[in-house]
Amino acid sequence: MNMDGSTYGYGIAVVPEKDLKKALDRFEAELKSDFMELIEIHKCVHYGIEPFKYESELVDTLDRSVQIATSRDAVYILGIGNESFPDAEDA
Repeated sequence: MNMDGSTYGYGIAVVPEKDLKKALDRFEAELKSDFMELIEIHKCVHYGIEPFKYESELVDTLDRSVQIATSRDAVYILGIGNESFPDAEDA
């Protein structure tokens, strides 16, 4: 459980790896180091290969996240816990 009482979260992670398997392994290791467990991955995108088809605000946020992750060679996670959605039912 997180400090806000959430038991799971939603988010986007940027992992500076060129290989998908290495990226997934690194992401899971990052989560485990923070005592978290991966439940599900909705989608993986190799950034820079094809343009994103999202709203411009999200693309700007992703661009900045990629800059941070690559400059620091670190996994960068943008997330929010389920407690931020008080009307959402646990799945």
